[in-house]
Amino acid sequence: MNIKNIPAKIYKKVFRVSELDKVVPAKDQRMLKKLDRYQPATFSFLKKSFTVVDADTFLGSYHEIFIDEIYNFESHTPSPLIIDCGANIGLATIYFKLKYPNAQIIAFEPDPNIYAALSANVRSFGFKDVNCENKAVSDVDAMLDFWLEGGHSGKVVAHTANHTSSQVKAVRLKTILQEHEKIEFLKIDIEGHETALIPDLAEELNRVEFLFLEYHSFMDGEQTLDTILAHLKRAGFRYYIQQAYPKKFPFINREIFYDMDFMCNIFCYRV
Repeated sequence: MNIKNIPAKIYKKVFRVSELDKVVPAKDQRMLKKLDRYQPATFSFLKKSFTVVDADTFLGSYHEIFIDEIYNFESHTPSPLIIDCGANIGLATIYFKLKYPNAQIIAFEPDPNIYAALSANVRSFGFKDVNCENKAVSDVDAMLDFWLEGGHSGKVVAHTANHTSSQVKAVRLKTILQEHEKIEFLKIDIEGHETALIPDLAEELNRVEFLFLEYHSFMDGEQTLDTILAHLKRAGFRYYIQQAYPKKFPFINREIFYDMDFMCNIFCYRV
């Protein structure tokens, strides 16, 4: 169950607080639960100073990454190259470096406020070989309009979108992949922009051993899951699909949140 955008009062019913006791002191847990949405804070996480921009998305992401371990994979090398697209405040980056201390990581995060937290957290943990980039990944090198949602759902938007946006620098991910012979793990969680991204870099996916892709479907747009899966298949991947936010009555309750009607995690690997 993806809970990264559920209101706090609902979240507290499904989150097992005892699991957080191992990594966040009780006083800091109490502080986090009192915070309003999008209120930044710094506290102790895994005995390191840690900065968040939104407590709700931190709690949901912690559960997803450190408890469910959705990014868990067995590397073929002790020093894998990992590219993290949509790094947010760095929880996935921290998870990867704790699992593979010699990993080389490139972490992309376009929101400048969230990027500041990402950079601070990477410095706090003292990680080496982590390159944080304040950029979006795209199918073009350009300045793009980006909705600064403030938590976990910022995204590239069209000029006509009903969101307050700011321009961010985007880099063509295809070019990044071409610079490396082998990428052990590629994580793409970019809130819908994967529809433009995947067709552009499809020919370079043969360089990737493991791919995690979060697919987002928006109610006012065409669903493109079939196209994306076709590209993944042609790239030689096997895939496993996991629904990210189940709906009990999908014929009735169409919207999940933020104009999305479907989300799923796609785990891609080679045999």
